[in-house]
Amino acid sequence: MKKGRPSVLIPSDREFLSNKKISDRLYVWILLTGERIDTDIYIDKMPRNGYKLVGINYRTFYKRIEELVEKGYLEENEYKYKVSKISHFKRLIYEDIIEKLYETKIDNIIKVYVYLSSLYAQYGDSAWFTYNSILEAIGYNHERNTRNQNKIKNILNKLEELKLLKYSRTYEKGQEYLIKFKILNIRDK
Repeated sequence: MKKGRPSVLIPSDREFLSNKKISDRLYVWILLTGERIDTDIYIDKMPRNGYKLVGINYRTFYKRIEELVEKGYLEENEYKYKVSKISHFKRLIYEDIIEKLYETKIDNIIKVYVYLSSLYAQYGDSAWFTYNSILEAIGYNHERNTRNQNKIKNILNKLEELKLLKYSRTYEKGQEYLIKFKILNIRDK
């Protein structure tokens, strides 16, 4: 990572990625729009029109905030929430990349990007994934559910369109054919 280019820390632990009640877009909205005091990020407990900016309804917005507090990703103070630094599993991602992902308004695109970039960071050129492995990682049912698989296809297409992901399709012969995707490159610069 280059010095001087703003970046944010996104949780990459299993709890954050697989919990469907945790909104990646809400968390990123907090990171991008929160008030920065020293090295901490705060948002008001009642952020003005926050739910409209994130694109979810009022009740869901506050349920998702409560889930972030309950799971320890936000800390509750008297008048504000503070982004917690407790999670040990975080990915450092440039702010401009996160903004691009947030602006797509696609749910779970940030979680998928974090999951795939973590895979690529860990395994390099031998990193691979399936639609089902992504669905499982972000907490969705993957057994013969074409609707969820189509969501993943759309997310992968968008990541490719944004030039953040490059992958190729491979087939593995066994009891039946398994379609796997090899990660060729994840753009994080």
